[in-house]
Formats: sequence, structure tokens, C-alpha cells
Amino acid sequence: MDQIPADVRFALRTFTRRPLMTIVAVASLALGIGASSATFSVVDSVLLRPLPFEASERLVSLYPTLPELRSHPTLGGGSGTSVRTARTASSTTITSGSSMR
Repeated sequence: MDQIPADVRFALRTFTRRPLMTIVAVASLALGIGASSATFSVVDSVLLRPLPFEASERLVSLYPTLPELRSHPTLGGGSGTSVRTARTASSTTITSGSSMR
């Protein structure tokens, strides 16, 4: 424990002797910490927190089934699975008038 103050003094002396290295080291640490916190924020909001809806497990995705809509830039690009196919393939029943507000 007696060595820590001497190490801190040595580090400060080294930083004052080589300011470019100090700037590079501080910038590297800042970029690393910033990238890590940004990545954690995205993972936390997308993967770890539940969706902000009641009964979010009942949300479904709809894709166009008409061939002329599959190439539409906004509507197309889906898997082409129809609602009827998704409903029969699922074990849950989709009912209208759900309690979502």
C-alpha cells in the first residue's frame, strides 16, 4: 500500500513528459467507455426490457400475401407468410377486441 502514492506520482510525471501519449490514452479510454455504454444501452432497451405494451406476447407481424404487393418498397420484404398460415401454425388463438389499451 505504500507503493501506490509513488506509482501515482510516477504516472503523473510520465503524463507531463509525454502529452501526446496522454491525449491518445485518454481518448482511447473515452472511446472505449462510450462505445461500451452505448452498446449496453441498446442491448438493455432491445433485449432485456419487456415491450411497453400490455400482453406484448400477443403482438404479431403481418406481411402482404398478394404477389403484386411483395415487391412494394414499404410493404414487401416480408417472409410472405399469410395471417391464416401464421394463425393455424400457432398454438394460440388471435381474438378481436382484446384488452389492450
